[in-house]
Amino acid sequence: MRDSRQGSGRLAERRQRERQAPESRRRSERRWRVGAAWVSDRRLPRWIRSPYGGNSVDVRVRHPDPVRMVSDPPPSSPSSPTDDAGPVAPRSDQPSSPPDRAASPFSRTSSPSDRFSSASDRSSLASDRASSPSHRASSASDRASSPSHRASSPSHRASSPSDRASSASDRAGGLLAVTGATGQLGGLALTALRERVPADRLVAVVREPRRATGLGVAVRLGDYDRPDTLRTAFAGVSRLLFVSSPELDPARRTEQHRAVVAAAVAAGVQGLVYTSFLDIPPLSGAHLATEDAIAASGIPFTVLRNPFYSEAFLPGPVPSAASAPGASTPGDSTPGASAPASLVYATAGRPLNTAARSDLAEAAALALLGTQTGRTWTLTGPHWTHPDLAAELGIDAREGEVPGPMGMLHGLARAGLLTTQTPDLAELLGRPPLTMAEVSRSR
Repeated sequence: MRDSRQGSGRLAERRQRERQAPESRRRSERRWRVGAAWVSDRRLPRWIRSPYGGNSVDVRVRHPDPVRMVSDPPPSSPSSPTDDAGPVAPRSDQPSSPPDRAASPFSRTSSPSDRFSSASDRSSLASDRASSPSHRASSASDRASSPSHRASSPSHRASSPSDRASSASDRAGGLLAVTGATGQLGGLALTALRERVPADRLVAVVREPRRATGLGVAVRLGDYDRPDTLRTAFAGVSRLLFVSSPELDPARRTEQHRAVVAAAVAAGVQGLVYTSFLDIPPLSGAHLATEDAIAASGIPFTVLRNPFYSEAFLPGPVPSAASAPGASTPGDSTPGASAPASLVYATAGRPLNTAARSDLAEAAALALLGTQTGRTWTLTGPHWTHPDLAAELGIDAREGEVPGPMGMLHGLARAGLLTTQTPDLAELLGRPPLTMAEVSRSR
């Protein structure tokens, strides 16, 4: 009886010395948590012990008190890394524990005496370990079912850009505004947006509200020449589709565009999509200045560098004998007009990269609904030539002089400035863009 009391006293003194040991010594013992159990360092395989091994996993958590672990076997077991004689020195071939492991959310905060003093605690832990095979079996079944989940993922990734853009817009929320909504490009973009989001989330910003009847969305006055109207029009707008001004004077256009950007910043707009133009030096000066202003504004932005519209190169009807001479203009639909007898061009047969206006409007709507920002898209359509277009229309094609503004465009094509090709438009649309033949047939 006396020997038993002396042994108990020595055991208590030994444990007291261990608790009073320096912190550096206490930290030298590593205990890891794997699953629901605290496992001593020597009982773990090497690939789990190594914090930098190729198979290491982030489930290892150091126990706050290395003196007695919940998963340690009884003191008499020789496999235990600690016993009543004191802690076993750590193995020299093992790296020290990362310091942030002790701060893990898996660490226990209660005292060791509360957790390990009773035998019932150890027995309950043993039952937990006994149930771990079933847990591992369920994990294996989950992993076995994962291939079917992975097999279904490609179909999810194959969803159309419009579906992805619509879901992204639903998550983002907020008002979406379109400037120039009564123009041709802005009107088509607004129509594309109405097909994808509720009308009560859309705002049409126009210069003349009286012309904006029948749009089916909220209409606000926003004049590029009146910055105060722009700040009011952009109030509460989350994302803005900024359609470039039709102004031909580069200096005035630049001033108008900077007013739009400043108003968007003042209104707290969180995203901006700008319809720019291809980088063609004679024509892109105001657009490049606007792009610089947008980048300096701090608003997350997307730039769409649009090409010329394919519709602008379609031959207009010519007046018949019953109509007044000179009454018809290119693209006019005057009654009594007929198709031209021949297609005159001055491009030297060079291909053009124009795109359908409807495709560019749809691309702008998808960019507004998307989540990717900070990118400049160079949008181009499929190549076509005037002889090919004439064959599609069933008329002759011949080289000749093209007067007026169209003559300048033909000169750009002849110089090879309208031949750039990129896949950006097809990537935005999620489909091939319309060809010139398809545009002519749809007209």
